[in-house]
Amino acid sequence: MRLARFKGTDKTEFLDQNLVQGGAFHLLSEAEMFVRRHQPVAAKVVPEQMQIQQTPLIPNDALRETLINALI
Repeated sequence: MRLARFKGTDKTEFLDQNLVQGGAFHLLSEAEMFVRRHQPVAAKVVPEQMQIQQTPLIPNDALRETLINALI
């Protein structure tokens, strides 16, 4: 499987790319890590809990389903 991140929308300049080989579960795991590495994550400080609450742009369940559908 080839994973790629492009600059802009015309797909002429790569910002990052990776070629992955292996079984379906390995491909799914690698694709998930690739997307997580590049997607924006919003964060806010929760004062009562003294910690940061992070929210990825694509919810975990939606990302997983999208990648499984693409792989199949």
